[in-house]
Amino acid sequence: MSVLNLNATLREVLEISPGYSLLVNSSGEILHRNTTFDKLFQEIFGNDSCISNVDDLQLVSSNFKKQFFWNDIFEFAETGRFNMNVCLGESNRVFKCTSGSFMTDGDITYLVCLHEVTPSYQMEKKMMEKNGFFESLLNELPQMICAMDENGNIRYWNEQCKSILGYDSNEIVMGHDAMLKLIPNSAYRKDIIEKIYRKESGVLRFINIKMMASDGAEKIISWSLRYMANPLVPSLNFWMVGTDITGLEVAMKSLVESEERFSIISKASNDAVWDWDLASGNLWWNEGMTALFGYPSEEIENTYDWWLERVHPSYATSVNEKLERHVKEGIPFWSDEYLFRKADGTYALVFDKGYLIMDDKDKPLRFVGGMVDITHTKNLNTL
Repeated sequence: MSVLNLNATLREVLEISPGYSLLVNSSGEILHRNTTFDKLFQEIFGNDSCISNVDDLQLVSSNFKKQFFWNDIFEFAETGRFNMNVCLGESNRVFKCTSGSFMTDGDITYLVCLHEVTPSYQMEKKMMEKNGFFESLLNELPQMICAMDENGNIRYWNEQCKSILGYDSNEIVMGHDAMLKLIPNSAYRKDIIEKIYRKESGVLRFINIKMMASDGAEKIISWSLRYMANPLVPSLNFWMVGTDITGLEVAMKSLVESEERFSIISKASNDAVWDWDLASGNLWWNEGMTALFGYPSEEIENTYDWWLERVHPSYATSVNEKLERHVKEGIPFWSDEYLFRKADGTYALVFDKGYLIMDDKDKPLRFVGGMVDITHTKNLNTL
């Protein structure tokens, strides 16, 4: 079909369309508008008003009366995603504005359609006004609370969201770039949105999301999410309650890295490395207990008593009392020499050293250390 025939066909389609439609070129010049749109324009702006460019429409957001920039609308139209409630000029009538784009004769042409949604919008607005107390209550809660609509727009953003992520509600609510600000990585953003938009009505789900704060810091927010279809307020279906767990995640990562380092060091060490959990009484040994003293792993019991039973009787009481005093008094460094029974029944002279780990309330938490066989060294010193 030729470009001329295509445009003629589009004009015919627009004329029989029940909505208010127009064709616009990339310069914002209106190429065609249907009769219904002309009547609407005259009703709102008066019979003497003329329209030749999209700027004449004075298109503004129905939520904040913000002027739209047409290049933003065009950019979204090229991906087929622009869909928003708007007003014309100062009119209180609300229209759902959708747009799309196509190529004609080497230039981009935009199809812009308006459908009036004033009744449903007013109902939603009244319900939100009636729930003013509810909204103020949400702002006082310590949790982050966010609501999203079917089109991916954030429709509610409480004070805790602002406090933690730094963005004011005016920057986020109905902002076409809100999700881009919060989740800049496109692949990750797509995956997260897909997870959010699983429509399981009434089912509480949990999801951790990495989000970018206004100062550029990465935050990890644990969200509990519920999809609640509401015919009275159809735009508010996805409700999310969040908690900032960034500090916890950092601490867990640090702990894992610390445990990995400890594991590597214990494997590389010639000592029989031990880790005594004072709360549970569990005493862990690395492979050194087998390598130095010959005990098969299946015979090693992870208890303090198992170790103490193998300390020579002439040393056991003094070694035990010294360890108990370090734990009781919070003395961090401990060391001792004693005879330790090997798996074959003979005794080895060992040097044992440990460090007492305290919690943030100065309560003993763990004792970690290492035991090394110094029998050969002592023998050499006697020569």
